[in-house]
This record gives sequence, structure tokens and C-alpha cells, in this order.
Amino acid sequence: MSSLTFGKGDFASLSSDQQAKILNGPAMRPPPNVEPNFDNPSNGNVATQVVLTLCLVLITIPLCGRLWIRAYFKQLFIGDYLLVVTYAINAVYLAMGYRTTISPGAFIHQWDIRVSEITSILYITFIMSHTYMFSIALIKVTILLEWIRIFVPRGTRNGIFWASYVLIWINIAACIITAIVYNMACTPHDYLWNKLIDGTCPHINTDHGNIALSAFTLLTDFLVLLIPQQTIWKLKMSTKKKIGVSITFAVGVIGIVVALIRLVVIIERGPEADFTYNASGMMLCSAAEITCAFLVVCIPALPKAFTARNTSKPTLGSESRSSRDVPQGLNRTIKNTWRRLRYSQSKPNQNFMVIEEHRLCPFSRSRPTTPADRSIPGRLESGILRTTHFEAKIDYDPTAAKGGYTHQYVINGPI
Repeated sequence: MSSLTFGKGDFASLSSDQQAKILNGPAMRPPPNVEPNFDNPSNGNVATQVVLTLCLVLITIPLCGRLWIRAYFKQLFIGDYLLVVTYAINAVYLAMGYRTTISPGAFIHQWDIRVSEITSILYITFIMSHTYMFSIALIKVTILLEWIRIFVPRGTRNGIFWASYVLIWINIAACIITAIVYNMACTPHDYLWNKLIDGTCPHINTDHGNIALSAFTLLTDFLVLLIPQQTIWKLKMSTKKKIGVSITFAVGVIGIVVALIRLVVIIERGPEADFTYNASGMMLCSAAEITCAFLVVCIPALPKAFTARNTSKPTLGSESRSSRDVPQGLNRTIKNTWRRLRYSQSKPNQNFMVIEEHRLCPFSRSRPTTPADRSIPGRLESGILRTTHFEAKIDYDPTAAKGGYTHQYVINGPI
């Protein structure tokens, strides 16, 4: 969205020769001793296409991995569906970026573009501004929902819960208000991208609006990544693992850097600068920012995909033994037993609580649990109470008499 203009007056009232002269002229007065090059201007089309393709790949592969693993474990939730919607909107953004490299080109100086081409460029910019605005808002909402799912125990309302929901509604409200204000900025509406018609933008200075929006985006990028860091460092794990988890969740730091670069470009170069050249740089910064946000929410799920792949395939020895030596009735009994164990819920007379493996909470209990605590889940404090490793081994000797099984059950870890 730009307040770019090419002069005052009613273009439609000019003669056809005057209109043709304006339309075939440069969209900006060139610097001294510089001749406009309309036919073969210098550009950055190849570099731009490489960056956009890289962004598409870095978004698509982790997203597919996340959706696959979430579907595999039947853990899809609203954030996954929002990711799909955001991906579709961002695909439009990237498609418009590719369209720019075809005509008129990326990183082309405005004086190397005819006035007749500028309207289509501004319309593409108008579409990309909206797709970026909705993409970055939705991906932040998804990340914040992910923080709630991971770091907030079910049924509790801690600081992460309230901070995340406040940011969620702030992002949603800012996105809607910004879209409405921008679309009401100019009269008529087409004047937002067609500067050849009579029109004004009396309601808002779109250049100041761009600065405000970029500053807001930068601030919320920082806050979204800041929210889980304190909880991560409270987890009872080695410093090396804490650093690894923090790095995994802080991939978006690169997104903060590019958002800062985008803001600096808008402020320093201003509305009267080389718009078409500067817009290409801001386009790549926005694409990189959205890509980093996708990585923040998708990367943590990828290691689980490899774990599921390895554990779902039995080893050669176990497979051959189950197929040759262990009777089919025993196989069915074992599978049914473990299925009941997997989906059973905690009961009052059990000495353990079923803990969902995808939730990470800081350990905060300083006293051992009592039977009363274990019987009333609502009285338990938020956090990981204990970890227990359970093994069940069944040895079968086909040469022994009927009923020749040896059972061994081992429980490791603090109880």
C-alpha cells in the first residue's frame, strides 16, 4: 500500500496523445545522467526466485512432517487446521512474488518502468500486503496456541496461558482493524493502486500506517518468542538440553531480525524513494519472516516423526520370533493388554498419574505426594510429578511344555 503519485490533474481529460506520452514515460524521474531502460533493465529476478522457492520448501516440508505426525498419533487440534489455512494464504503471497519476477521484474528501479505498468504493480502490492498481514497474524495465533498446548497443564491458568491469549486477541484485533482502515483510506477505493484516476487518501497516511504496522509486527514477534523461555529454563534437565530446546523454539529470532530490517527500510527510504526497488526487498523480508514463524511451530514436532518411524517398525529378530514361535493367540492377548494400558485413565487407587507426553511443565513440588493428592487430580500442582520407566518382558520357549512362559516386569525411576 503506497501513496505513490505521478502528478496532479485529471488524466482522463487529457488528449490521447498526451495520455500516450505519459503512459510510455518513466514512472519516476531518473537521477541525473541516468537514462531509463525499459526494455532490458538490471534486475534481481533469479535471486528473488531462489529465495521464494527456498521459503516455499522450508515451509512445505516441515508442515507436512508436522501434520503427518499429528495425524499418526491422532493429536490434530485447531492449531494444525490454522496452519493449513495460513499455508494457503501464504501460497498466494509467494505466487504474487513469482508474478512480480515475470513482469515487470524484481529489484527494478522505478525510472526503468513505464507509467502504464505501475498500476498492475501497485495492485499486486495491495494483494501481497493483505496476504502478508493475514498470514503473519494467523501464524502467530497458531504459535501461541501451541505454547498453551505444550506449557499449560490442562485445567490450569498460569502466566503463559493469560499472556498467550492476550497476544492472540491483540493480533486478531490488530489484523482486522488494519485491514478495515487501509481499505477505507482512499476515495475512491481503486485509488489505492490506480494513481491515474482522481482520488485522495484523506483518512489516513498510508506511509505512517506501514511504519506502525511493521513496528507492531516486530514487537509481537519478540513477545511471542519470549513467552515460553522462562518455563523452558525451569525444566529439570541439563543445561545442554535447555539450550537445545531454547534454540529450537527460538528459530524465529531470524524472523525478528528480518522484521527489523523491513522496518528500517520503510523508515529510512521513505515514500518518495525508489518504490519498486525497495518493495522487492521488503517482499523478501516478509517471506523470510513468515517462513521462520512456520519453522518455529513445525520443527519441534519433527523429531517425534523419526521416533514414530523407528518404533513402528519391529526389528528383524522380534518380527521373525513373533511370526514363527509365538502363537497368534498370545500376540492378540499382548496387543489387547497394551491397548488397554495405553488408553486407561488414572484411578484413585493407582500410585501414578497418566501424563501426556507432549506437555512440558516445570517441576515445582517440594514434598512427596500423598494418597489424597493422587486421588484428587484437581489438587495436584501443575508440573511433572515423576517419571517412570516400565518394562514388560515375556519369554517363550517353543520346546518347553505347554504354558512355558516366563514373565518379568520391571519398574525403574522414582516412585
